[in-house]
Amino acid sequence: MIQIKGWQWVYVFIIIFTLLTDQIWRNWYNPEYPFQHDVDQYYSYCVAAWIKNDLNFQSLIERGYWLVELPNGKVVQRFTYGMAVMYSPFFLMAHFFSQIFHLRFDGYTNVYGNFISMGTYFYVFIGFFFLRKALIKFYSEKIVAFVIFSLFMCTNLFYYTVGHGEMSHSYLFSIYGLYIYAVISWHETFKNKYLYLALFLSGFATLIRPTDVVNILFFLLCNVYNKSSLFQKIKLFQNHLIALIKGAILFLLPFLLQILYWKIYGGQWIIYTYGKEGFFWFDPRIKEVLFSYRNGIIVYSPIIFLSFLGFIPLYQNKRNLFWSVFLIFTISLYIVSCWWTWWFGGGFGFRAIIQFFAFLAFPMAEFYDVILQKWNFKSTIINYFKTLILVFVVLIFAINNLIRHYQYKISAIHWDSMSKEAFWFLGWKINFSAEDRKYLESVFVHPDYEKALNGIRGY
Repeated sequence: MIQIKGWQWVYVFIIIFTLLTDQIWRNWYNPEYPFQHDVDQYYSYCVAAWIKNDLNFQSLIERGYWLVELPNGKVVQRFTYGMAVMYSPFFLMAHFFSQIFHLRFDGYTNVYGNFISMGTYFYVFIGFFFLRKALIKFYSEKIVAFVIFSLFMCTNLFYYTVGHGEMSHSYLFSIYGLYIYAVISWHETFKNKYLYLALFLSGFATLIRPTDVVNILFFLLCNVYNKSSLFQKIKLFQNHLIALIKGAILFLLPFLLQILYWKIYGGQWIIYTYGKEGFFWFDPRIKEVLFSYRNGIIVYSPIIFLSFLGFIPLYQNKRNLFWSVFLIFTISLYIVSCWWTWWFGGGFGFRAIIQFFAFLAFPMAEFYDVILQKWNFKSTIINYFKTLILVFVVLIFAINNLIRHYQYKISAIHWDSMSKEAFWFLGWKINFSAEDRKYLESVFVHPDYEKALNGIRGY
């Protein structure tokens, strides 16, 4: 029997709160939910493979998928198949359920939507389960509970789990929770099962979102903090060379299947499906990504700033983790800031880096550890009061996040056109008159996508 002790009740609260209130946050009024925009593209492989048996997508043209027509006349899906793999178990359950009960089974009923959404919860909670197992190796249950509550309830990861959870970000977060645990476990035990799992997950995450290839740095640089430890890491790899070669094959396996799809259905081994869209490597918009009212990380998930502060004690106390986590975040921050639409189209807050919150769990934990453990006073009352203050602050972050989430759901927060004036006018309001809506529309700053495509990417 599972026993829940002390701060572990935080995890129970998160699960119960999510399941009991999810319809408040979801856009169930949209008949296409969740099969719209990017999600519909990821999901298209499930319909094409399991229902239509047509990965040429010829029988699905009327759906309006974002298909890419190649110079040779062939057509392929714009996105890779990785997300469809994660949807598939829950898609197949929905498909079986629909046929058993003689319901429509074309892949686009509420039955399919509900099963896919259940899958999102499953993956995210599993990701947090393994992230906790990794964090608990370094921190107390109290610290870990603060971190998990903060990352889920106080950031837009909550929206991308409950509000529009079928996007890739929450799924990647779950992959990284398990990946982090596997990497740390391998360095503790050197059991091949952890090595194989870690490298497969690294490759699979990269297939889903190719720019996430930076995740491999956690495996390569974990426990590397100076010249001596670097040589020790190289020697470790030499001692496990055969296992590493097998792991490398597992890393590449997802790509092999993807390029095989491209070759069979597109006639080419490698296909860039984004056309004119690309990166402006000499024009990073890091300040905007962090602080823009359009969707800046710190503006819409301000608690992440605590992770930034936590990098300082992480460097001082756990340098074996610092460099891998710091480089993953900073390099990924640079990459996404160079994308032609640094705000990444529509969304609540900045979504392109949510999955890396799993790595930011470590500096955040270090920050909380300093506040709650290392800043220890002789007076028990003062220590107790200190914890209460931090609980209060974190709850304020959570309330802010939920209110902003609701504002986004009712379209008070615009998906790509927020301005400073609009942001501060909203405050924590959840009811808006016609005059309020009119004012908001007047202060939204709509981006010019054509100019952005040509490198003019200002606010």
